[in-house]
Formats: sequence, structure tokens, C-alpha cells
Amino acid sequence: MLQFKKYAQTATQLKSLGTVGEFVGVGGKFAPSSVRNFQDPNKRVSILLTNANGETVTVNCSKPVSADLRSKAIKLSDLAGLQILELPQFDTDGNPVMQIDEETGEEVQMILHSISYQGGGNASSAAVEITEEMIKTPVQLAREVDWSQLVAL
Repeated sequence: MLQFKKYAQTATQLKSLGTVGEFVGVGGKFAPSSVRNFQDPNKRVSILLTNANGETVTVNCSKPVSADLRSKAIKLSDLAGLQILELPQFDTDGNPVMQIDEETGEEVQMILHSISYQGGGNASSAAVEITEEMIKTPVQLAREVDWSQLVAL
């Protein structure tokens, strides 16, 4: 039998670093990292992000975003509103892939980043709230009277 229970978020929820525009900031810019990469349909589009101080970092787009950029379904400028997600890496057995942090020397889980569509890591933004009108049948809706529409003679 189907029963409601309290929702417990899973540990696989992806963390957003904000949108590309928020991450780059005012005075920053972004562009494809190379023409060769952009034209290769076997690779994800790589984007070079540059902040106002001239510091750069490269982030790959997700497969759907890469395909849409190449097909011109979205423009390069549309990336400013897309999320940068952290993608924790796991091996085929589901164990975290570990690496040495260059700054601290400690072993940490490998994290990749991806420019993805809204809700890429958390589908709650696409949630639909049910209203009374959504669950009433057409017959029930037809029987209701909107008293505010009646005019007294």
C-alpha cells in the first residue's frame, strides 16, 4: 500500500555554486575555451570563466547544455543564468573517488563542476502544488456558482 512519510533528502543532492553570472560577477566574462572543443560533438563544451580581476577557471557544460549550445537552441549569453553544480565523483562500486587536496595535503572526495540547467541537482524547483481546482472534475466545476459574478436586479 502507498503511504506518505516524511521526506528525507538523499546524500546525492548536488550543491549549486550559483549561476554563471553570479560566479563570474560584475566585470567578468565567459567564452568557449576553444573553437576545437566547441566543434567536437564527442566532448562537452568547456567554458572559460574570467572574473573582473582576470583570474580564470574552466568549467564543462552538462551534456544537454552542450548539445543545446551547438544546435543553437540556446545562446552563449544564456549561460549567465544557468547553475554551476558540484558533482561528487564515485567509482563503479559507489565508493567516493578520493584525491589529495593540493592546499591542505589531506585526502578529499574528487569534485567536478558542471554548468547545468535549473534544477539539475534539486528537482524541487519544478514541484507542482495541487490546488482544489486541479482535482475537481469538470462536472463539479460546472456546478459551482461564482457569487461575485451575479448582478442584483
